[in-house]
Amino acid sequence: MGIGALLAATLVLRVVVNVGLLDGDRPSPRDRWVAQVPAATHPFVDTVSPRDLGPGACLDRAPYLLARVVACGQGHIAEIVTVFAVEGEPGRPYPPVNDLVRQALGRCRSDVDAYAGVAAGRPRPAHFVAVPASSDWDRGERRVVCYVTGPGGDPLVGSVRAGPAPAGPA
Repeated sequence: MGIGALLAATLVLRVVVNVGLLDGDRPSPRDRWVAQVPAATHPFVDTVSPRDLGPGACLDRAPYLLARVVACGQGHIAEIVTVFAVEGEPGRPYPPVNDLVRQALGRCRSDVDAYAGVAAGRPRPAHFVAVPASSDWDRGERRVVCYVTGPGGDPLVGSVRAGPAPAGPA
């Protein structure tokens, strides 16, 4: 074996050992970085997709990508009212976002009214929708998250639920 081949083999072995590919107990560079970030501040620890939750889940942030479920009795940014599917056949192109939001807000408003007891004289909380992105739509995702927030985006404390929850995912 020539000196060049020996140097190349040594370099490859050093890279494999340094990134922990040969030592199962040694963390990878990514794992070492994640371990250095305290769990309480790491943005993705204990997060879930809000589309996989149901009515009454209280979240630490608006439900666009990932959020952490928190107790409704503590301050929280959003409360899920319902998760439902909007119309859209597989393969159909992504609709104009304003049309998608308008359709989703119409359903969300009626669900919020039932959830929060608006008919019984309670005020309607600020409500919003998180609609699928075009890339999600292309993969067949049609679920929308309907949620409420505190006035002016202030944190909520306690649930806004007043009566029976609206029907689950459609």
